[in-house]
Amino acid sequence: MGNFFGPFKPGASIRLKIECRHWDMGTLSDPSTSQTITLDDSEGGSILADAALTKASTGKYHRVYTTSGASHQGTWKGHFEMTSGSEVAQAFFAFELGNYAEDGGLFKKGDSVRLKVFVWDEDTNEPSDPATSQKVYLYGPEGTLVLNGQALTKEAAGEYFFAYATTASSHAGKWTGYFELNDSAEITMVPFYFQLED
Repeated sequence: MGNFFGPFKPGASIRLKIECRHWDMGTLSDPSTSQTITLDDSEGGSILADAALTKASTGKYHRVYTTSGASHQGTWKGHFEMTSGSEVAQAFFAFELGNYAEDGGLFKKGDSVRLKVFVWDEDTNEPSDPATSQKVYLYGPEGTLVLNGQALTKEAAGEYFFAYATTASSHAGKWTGYFELNDSAEITMVPFYFQLED
């Protein structure tokens, strides 16, 4: 499964970050050998290849990449790779670059908000479709459940979305939610949020 950052507009400085946790204890911990990031643009061009991450604190790493006005718009994809001796873990991510009014999921009342999730097979590093179901749950700033397990629409292999139309009477503030991806025996929940302003 993958994390989604953004959306962003060309020229934005994008902070791609990850938390590393001990498999058994769940506490933040540092990979002992290396921590790198790989990033491709929307046309498959290599932007970062096994580039080093910056350590913020124990188990927390990031890399800031600054796009330009000439950067290709669309879906950018990449992965973090954390290595401890012979153990290698990868975490996949994506972000959307386009002509948005603001960066980071800031919308105005009345906007249609496109909630999107990307899914990868962790063994093959290829897009993958959850076998059973793909749903979305959304809560307004006041905590009200707005979308209760609505089915997502498949856009391409491993890409799903739901277009939620806000209105003039929608509450301003931070909206939160999660995607529920059910692959038979395994259910993965991917959280997201966006900001709605007057």
